[in-house]
Amino acid sequence: MKGFSLSDLRRPADYKARYERAEHQRARLSDQVKRLEMERDAYRMRLQDAAAEIERLKAAACPPRTAQARLGTGA
Repeated sequence: MKGFSLSDLRRPADYKARYERAEHQRARLSDQVKRLEMERDAYRMRLQDAAAEIERLKAAACPPRTAQARLGTGA
């Protein structure tokens, strides 16, 4: 069985430093998540704009056929 030594104990300052590092990392990661979410939303909006533009171009290139044209009775 391993013996116990005083070097196994951490000083309260060690815990405080670890806590501060973890808190700093948490804040940094939280900021990174917010930035990535904003980027994602911007890309999503660009994608929606591009899809709307594609639909607009399709509609302009191929106007909807009339009922007469579909039935083959058009002039």
